[in-house]
Amino acid sequence: MYARTDEEGRVTPGGCERDYNVKWDGVTLTLRNAYITGGYETTPDFTKGIYFKGSLNLVLIGTNTVTRSDEDQAYYHVTGISVGSDLSITGSGNTSRLIIGGSDAAKYGSDGIDAGSGLYIKDCVVQANGHGEIEPGYTGICAKDELVIENSSVTAASTGFGCGINLSYGDIRIDEASHVTATSGAAGGAVKLSEYGSLYIG
Repeated sequence: MYARTDEEGRVTPGGCERDYNVKWDGVTLTLRNAYITGGYETTPDFTKGIYFKGSLNLVLIGTNTVTRSDEDQAYYHVTGISVGSDLSITGSGNTSRLIIGGSDAAKYGSDGIDAGSGLYIKDCVVQANGHGEIEPGYTGICAKDELVIENSSVTAASTGFGCGINLSYGDIRIDEASHVTATSGAAGGAVKLSEYGSLYIG
């Protein structure tokens, strides 16, 4: 399945292998210079820019943006990309980019990326932003089991009560070819690990 995105961030089915911004083959979602705004309403109070219940392979071609809209003020919680299990984000180097804009309009807060299990980032540039409006827990990058970054440049930022990177249980592993920056609001924390998790670099 192919789709195109326009300058307003709308996604419209159509296109072909030579002309698309979004491609889905049943296993892998490919974004090629895509610009996506708005979101999928999972419940009346929650919306997500890209949402998949299981594991998702995301391939980046060119610069891709998943951002929010003024409609976010109608929701309590906004997420840029949310998957129920593992999320793999890959590209072909520093020309493969993913930019996720956090929302300061949502009533409680927003997450940039939320992976229900592991998050694996390889050969690309990722910038993920979140915002905690009235309570902690909202992040630029959130994963449950582990975060593995290989040959990539990753920026994870959150404002207000949010934190940059939050791992619920597992480890963060960053190879020597990667550059990672995590920042937070005054009330958050740049990186949060559980008592069972560790940070490995190299």
